Amino acid sequence: MEKRKQIEKKIKETAKKVNRENMAKVLLAEKMERRHKYIILGLTALLISFGLYISIVFVLNHTATVESTLEEIDLTEYLSYNKTEDKKVVYVATKDSDINKDYEKVLISVLGSRSTKVQFLDLAVLEKRKQIIEFMDANTLTKDTYTEPMLLVFEDGKIKSDLVGARTKAQLEAFLDANRIE
Repeated sequence: MEKRKQIEKKIKETAKKVNRENMAKVLLAEKMERRHKYIILGLTALLISFGLYISIVFVLNHTATVESTLEEIDLTEYLSYNKTEDKKVVYVATKDSDINKDYEKVLISVLGSRSTKVQFLDLAVLEKRKQIIEFMDANTLTKDTYTEPMLLVFEDGKIKSDLVGARTKAQLEAFLDANRIE
């Protein structure tokens, strides 16, 4: 009987020892898996952060703004285009008009991929300065009336081409391409 108790005791001790060793192996494996998970999560977070950074930098560098695309001019400068042989592109509109604000977004998005800076003549400023009649008398296009917005291409001292009224992005791109405006 005593021998039997000794054998049972030995079996229990061996079982505890084996159990501890197995438990240690399991815990070590779990610890390694956890460490790998943290490494993978860290690398994933790093890659996502890097991707977002690159995307933001790209968008900021390639997003055209009103200030970078449209250069505001006054009536005197606008009238000088009737005497110059240089090619000039002029956007004529009322800055605070809702229709023109929507169209301006389309214009800016199209011009953002081109290198041409467009001149902007604000009709609200002309009205405030009581220069509308002088503006209308400047060209045959605006002799009797005008529609806004207008995109005018001056070349050789006259309006070579015009796009009157708000247009779609495709129409605007076709107009700029037809006039070789880069």
